[in-house]
Amino acid sequence: MMVIRHHENRYSDIGASFGVVFHDGHCVLSPRMCIRPIAHSLKPKCDICESVTERVIEKLYTVSDVLRRVRFPILRLGVMQPYFFPYLGYWQMIHAVDKYVIFDDVNYIKRGWIARNRIKANGQAIRFGIAVRKVSQNRLITEHERMASPEEAGKLLHELDMAYHKAPYYDQVMPLMERILGNTEINLADYLSYEIMQVCDYLGISTPILRSSRMEYDHSGNGQDKILDLCKVTGSDSYVNAIGGRELYDHDRFRREGVELSFLKMRQVQYEQGEGEFIPSLSIIDVMMNNSHEQLDELLSQYDFVS
Repeated sequence: MMVIRHHENRYSDIGASFGVVFHDGHCVLSPRMCIRPIAHSLKPKCDICESVTERVIEKLYTVSDVLRRVRFPILRLGVMQPYFFPYLGYWQMIHAVDKYVIFDDVNYIKRGWIARNRIKANGQAIRFGIAVRKVSQNRLITEHERMASPEEAGKLLHELDMAYHKAPYYDQVMPLMERILGNTEINLADYLSYEIMQVCDYLGISTPILRSSRMEYDHSGNGQDKILDLCKVTGSDSYVNAIGGRELYDHDRFRREGVELSFLKMRQVQYEQGEGEFIPSLSIIDVMMNNSHEQLDELLSQYDFVS
């Protein structure tokens, strides 16, 4: 938890009622996190008491939200599976949060974007991806291996050369592509994590990145349970998900756990793509090939948080 200066006399009495500790004018606990044990400790013994208790808990949460929003920093967490050069919205997510977890200890999705994406060549979107050994949706991403070979790397680099040799930022981006595609790492999760971190470095994204496979958290329960536990172990009081997963999460459940839930929605963006009409949601490779660092900074900020 970050330490924030406060006016001690003004807030100490209010904070104390929520278990907030002030030391030398500093607050060392978030009230939102302290409400949780108070709320869960209230165990009414009749229906009338239960109704009153629910209203009290609601008031506690409301007051703690006000305190947190006005005087406490919100620590946002983003969690997503690793993908092969994903679209712009993926990088907007990493850019928007305070901590980011690569969710690599979940099952592989065969028809997803873990090992493939799309680039633009001759005005058309074409498939671009890597080969993975013995793909199975019954095994975790971390349990998969890629069929790494110099031949595959050479083929992919040739495809990029043919598609983007006329792109304005080809010379700046190709060394990055050579470094990533030339990586001989066999483990798929390790390879994709390296790719994500390398691209973040090029984009100027400094968000701390963790890997769920290397974290101690509760693996039992459904996806929502795992996300909530990742929020707990990272000390995050706000979780941001891509807008496409809006129906997967329960706002009330997150609120009971003291976690704000929001969704990142990418705005409609366009940039000069060269030949042909603009094709949205292509790989970040296409975005980098056609935009300067200043333009990339602007594109990374083109999103909104929605509840």
